[in-house]
Amino acid sequence: MSNDIEINWDLFGFGLSIALMILLLVFIVISYALWRRSIDLENRLNLQRKEMESRQEDMIDRVRTDERLLAEQRVDQVKANGLSVVVHPFVNTEADKGIFIRSTKVEVGYKYQLFVQGFPCFEPHTVVLESTVHKEVDQQMLDLLKQKAEGAAEAAVLVPSGGAAKTAITIAKTIMKLART
Repeated sequence: MSNDIEINWDLFGFGLSIALMILLLVFIVISYALWRRSIDLENRLNLQRKEMESRQEDMIDRVRTDERLLAEQRVDQVKANGLSVVVHPFVNTEADKGIFIRSTKVEVGYKYQLFVQGFPCFEPHTVVLESTVHKEVDQQMLDLLKQKAEGAAEAAVLVPSGGAAKTAITIAKTIMKLART
């Protein structure tokens, strides 16, 4: 008696193929189950996110309503006491039209005033938020002044007495200094 076991390799190969196919089938089933679980978890997460957003919006609306009611109560208390503050926006514009320079100053802000039972108390308080100044040189006026100064200087030079020429030159120099600045 020999202990030789005969192995049928065809049968062994077939059995191995069946085992691998079963293993592959088990792997596919497990993969599908995990995929379905991830889809279910993602759907639950989206549902929870929507519920959370809905609750958050409800809370915001509730807080807004509460704050609005509280503000209305405060206004009613102030009206009962007769105190109120009136606020008005304002824009002030000041223009200064000089001979050589035009400037415009613009102030933007608001004014508020305290009222007791509809009557003003104190002077309105002014708050300037922004102030700008725009200056512009009148070049035409400067050119006209230069022409007049040159004409006066030429006329003074033509006068026979020397005193007028000195005065004209002094005036012309002064005007030229003003024109340069």
